[in-house]
Amino acid sequence: TVTAQLVDEQLQPVHETTVATDTSSPGATLESFAHGIDLTLREAQVTHGLAGIGLGVPGQVDPVDCVSLMAVNLFWYGYPVGARLRDRFGVPIALENDVRAAALGVYQFDNPTNSQDLVYVSIGTGVAAGIVLSGQLLHGRNNLAGEVGHFIVDPEGPPCNCGARGCLETLVSATAVIRMARAAVSAGEPTVLASCEP
Repeated sequence: TVTAQLVDEQLQPVHETTVATDTSSPGATLESFAHGIDLTLREAQVTHGLAGIGLGVPGQVDPVDCVSLMAVNLFWYGYPVGARLRDRFGVPIALENDVRAAALGVYQFDNPTNSQDLVYVSIGTGVAAGIVLSGQLLHGRNNLAGEVGHFIVDPEGPPCNCGARGCLETLVSATAVIRMARAAVSAGEPTVLASCEP
């Protein structure tokens, strides 16, 4: 899904909308993002004054040129998402990896101890981490800091959208858990949803 949130000049939430993501083609995926933005602005009755758009997408991004270098779950490879949205909305675009953006949000807005170092781990469609060190968001070499989901942990494991087998996210992501549960149910195997509670 795509979640679009409108914030005011003090970065306080004004309105939020969630829409389905169409990943049938790179253009369709972009249209899902644009639709989420359009719908949010329409529902909030914003007709002018949009200052800019910040976009968080999974995978490897170039935040300077606003290019999605590799988002395997969106099938974006070298996709100029920033330029496409800038042409459509006529405002500046900021692009960042979605988990890094979340890590920065936690650091700035949900950091009661004012820690200068933190690691934010996201387990959802895939697996990734955002890292803040000494108050600075870490991008790493080739903008790959925190991309732990594609570490190969089982070379004979399930195929991954990246082309490898047995990546961490094929084994522990929400997508992986759903896949394994469906396979177990189809095979007639007993399944148990375990609780982490003591």
